[in-house]
Order: sequence, then C-alpha cells, then structure tokens
Amino acid sequence: MNLQSLIKDAEKYYSNEWGTASVGYEERGFYDWCINEINECKNIFEVGSGIGISTERIIKSGSNVTSIEENQFNFEKTVSRLKTSGVTFGTTNRYNLERFTDAGNNLILGNFITDKLLHDEVIKQLNFDCIVCWFVGVHPATHAKNELRELGYKERHPPTYRDLIYDKLFSETSKYLREGGIISLIERSELFPNQDVVEEHIKEFSSYYYLEKYGFKITKIAQLKVENIQSLPGIKMEAFDGDNLVDGADQKREHGLTSIIIKRV
Repeated sequence: MNLQSLIKDAEKYYSNEWGTASVGYEERGFYDWCINEINECKNIFEVGSGIGISTERIIKSGSNVTSIEENQFNFEKTVSRLKTSGVTFGTTNRYNLERFTDAGNNLILGNFITDKLLHDEVIKQLNFDCIVCWFVGVHPATHAKNELRELGYKERHPPTYRDLIYDKLFSETSKYLREGGIISLIERSELFPNQDVVEEHIKEFSSYYYLEKYGFKITKIAQLKVENIQSLPGIKMEAFDGDNLVDGADQKREHGLTSIIIKRV
C-alpha cells in the first residue's frame, strides 16, 4: 500500500469512527451544551466540521458559520447532511470567495494548519465574532503527511496535533476576530477536582499558548460530567501502521467535557 492510499484509508476509517461518536454525542445532548456556550455569537468560524452535526446545529441556532474540514470523507458527509436538512450554504476547495453563498454559511475543504492561502485570502475577509474548535481529533495516518512532518509532527499523538491547530488559531486566525470576540474550545478531558486546579490550568494554558502575547484572556472554564465517557463509541481510537491497525493508541481515559472560553481583549 502506498502512502497516499494509507492516508486515504485512515481518513475514511477516522470519519466512520468519529461519525459513530458524534451521533452518540448528539443523542446524549453534548451539542446542546456546546451551543449554549456560544449562544450570543452570530458570525462563526468553525475549525473542523466533522460529519456536520455541529455545523448544522450552529446554523439552526440562528448563527452563520463558515467551516473548514481537511478530511474529504467528513467534508462530503457534512455537505450531505446540510443538503438533507435544507440549509443554504456554499462550498469551495479553491478558496474562491465568489463561490461563497450570500446566506453566509460556507464549507471549505482545506487544511487549517498548512494552507497559507486560506488565512491570507479567505479568513481575513470573513466578519466573524466567534471561533469554535470542538473535539479536535486526528486520523491515525496524519503524521505521514509531508506538510505536517515539515512542521515537526511525526507521531501518532492527538495532543500534539491539537497544539498545531491551537498555535495557528491563536497566532493567525485570531488576527481577524473582532475585538471582544471569543474563541470556544471544547475538549474531552479529566474533570478538575476544585477551583484551585481550575486556576492553575488557566495559568498553564495561557502561558503555554502565549495568550497574553496575542491579546487573549481566558474568561470562563466550564465542565460537563459524563459518566463512563471512556466507554462511549469513538473515544478509543486506533493507529495505522503500514497495512495493519495497531490497538491501544495513546489515548487518555477521560471523564467529561471541558469548555474554555477565550476572549479577545
């Protein structure tokens, strides 16, 4: 199997895996909780549409959204889902703004981390007051992509991939977020035992991602306890190694959802 076939198979595998998980999330009301975290935002930029559940929910909440997705299979599922729900939207994989719909709902097939044209020619022209980045995941052959290896991503480790997204988000995308706008991050994580640990997390997160340097401040952290989240479909991911699947990829046993609201000050 050549490298491109490996990556394609991994993307398809991940899309199916996340599709199962996100449907389970929807059934358990997780997306209701997510939407409540951004209920005052009207123009939203979404990093990662997944199979389109979050994208659809954002639109149906009364907001406009432009969403980027790098996984071709996820992108196609999002397009299908929005068409089925009757939502008006535009799509592009050439970053041609003329193809965007007047309705303000748009889907972009592209790589948020590596595509400079996306940031230079598209994102800066969007008028958004909120960025959402929920449940960041990574398909198990992402580390094989040359453009990511050039950035130092050479391991099957979702937190490292998440770092690349957050770094790009704070250093580049944040430039085009209006003053007073927010970034909504939602992660699967362990629950914090007390407020002192919350404050320590705020301090460490802010320092690690240079939030003050980029003009941001964490204004809220909220958590949703989820019983037995580690046993829900899609939580345990696997890794590709050549032609075979390897069980037991490095995955943390998680106990809930964490929402981090970051405001541009």
